[in-house]
Amino acid sequence: MTLKEAVRHIDQISKAKPIPEGFLEDRRSVYWRSGILPKDYSKTTEFALTPRLSELSRPKTPHKYYVPDRPTPKWDINPAALVTSSTPRLNELARHKTLPPEYKPPRPLFTKVSQRALSACPSPRISQLASHKNYPSLPIKPQSEWEWCQWTSDIPSKALQATATARLEELATPKTLPKSHQPSKPTQWIISKATLQHIATDRLAKLAQAKQVPGYQKDYNPRAWVVSRAALLAQPSPLIENLAKPIPRKCRQKKA
Repeated sequence: MTLKEAVRHIDQISKAKPIPEGFLEDRRSVYWRSGILPKDYSKTTEFALTPRLSELSRPKTPHKYYVPDRPTPKWDINPAALVTSSTPRLNELARHKTLPPEYKPPRPLFTKVSQRALSACPSPRISQLASHKNYPSLPIKPQSEWEWCQWTSDIPSKALQATATARLEELATPKTLPKSHQPSKPTQWIISKATLQHIATDRLAKLAQAKQVPGYQKDYNPRAWVVSRAALLAQPSPLIENLAKPIPRKCRQKKA
């Protein structure tokens, strides 16, 4: 596709589509051109149901064994039911169940304590369990006025005068720092004079510059973009021409 053919194709695509014959423009108002549409209240809308809708709208029939609720708790009893006699099986089912031997009825709210329980003497073990727990007193010395640094040491004098063994002294010695250990750098440090007088290289100055994006410049004008002569005379490949074609399903004529 040459440049002239591309320009002709663009001119053809930019043309407006013709209005088909018989096209009716949509009304932009709820009113008719001659005024408000008169209403005829003498006619009503008639609905017609299909056989399928009539079948679906029919309510379900009750089950053949359905028994409706009694209209009242009082009903007439058949005289035969009044004079009938129950069977042995019915008498057996009507008999209430007996309570198990280990059943105990609920105790009343106020329990009556027997006189023997009131006059009983507890055993030494029960007296020991009933006594409250005695907690040791807090390690506070009244003469120290709540200052722990003034308390006298409770460590025995023999323990204070004892000497540690060679193994204990070896274990108590702190570990030495490794040779590669560097202490924490202070927040403020003195900069040497040579560092202050140092001149940055061209590479360092180039890396220190902020990146500039042409698309975000305030004075950027996309219309001033110059297209080269070679780009105007370039010819696309067959694959690009195939990709540039419109999609067939989007080229159908719309219905009026």
